[in-house]
Amino acid sequence: MENLKKWGELSLSFVRKTPEERLAELIRPAGFYNLKAKRLKEVACFFEPLEKLQTVGREELLRVQGVGEETADVILLYAADRLTFVIDKYTKRFVQRFYQIRGSYKELKEFFERNLPAELEVYKEFHALIDEHAKRFCRNTPPSAWSVL
Repeated sequence: MENLKKWGELSLSFVRKTPEERLAELIRPAGFYNLKAKRLKEVACFFEPLEKLQTVGREELLRVQGVGEETADVILLYAADRLTFVIDKYTKRFVQRFYQIRGSYKELKEFFERNLPAELEVYKEFHALIDEHAKRFCRNTPPSAWSVL
């Protein structure tokens, strides 16, 4: 993302018109850059015209090569302003550690959607806060009790 921002282009039209090899170089720091460049181009082409974002459904997004449940929900929540909760690795880690809840993507998504007010800004902010907390304080391996003392 930073390289695309530095290049001055963070848009679907830029992704569509940029050769895949050049796009791969720009996103190289993200890892798996060749595959990600290909997937980015597929998503960018899918959203031509951009107005398609307003009518696209989750199932239609899931049929795009490289778009899974998390990506589909991110697109719907943050780009299309649709009420759907995103489950990512940080959310899973957070609920496992604090609430001892484990479940599939669907089960965790339903848990949040049942227990949060059905408001777009609440979903966005709650998800962002979980991610921020997990990135700062909820590492892959939790600290042992002795290291805290």
